[in-house]
Amino acid sequence: MAAPDRPVTESELLGRVSHLIRGGNCIAVTTELSVVAKLMAKIVGRCFFPAARALVYLHLMVQASEESVLPCQG
Repeated sequence: MAAPDRPVTESELLGRVSHLIRGGNCIAVTTELSVVAKLMAKIVGRCFFPAARALVYLHLMVQASEESVLPCQG
């Protein structure tokens, strides 16, 4: 991530993500970042790549233990 993505215009948006499907389970997506997620985003944005990858992995492990997971229907 040497540079940020270019801005997205409204006409380029196709929809809004409300759930992710992983391993047959639906995971709700929140619209607001937690304080920890905001901190992680700031650190990762200014970090050397391997360190950023480790921080993202640790955050995902913590987040996975806190997520509400529901079985997907249909």
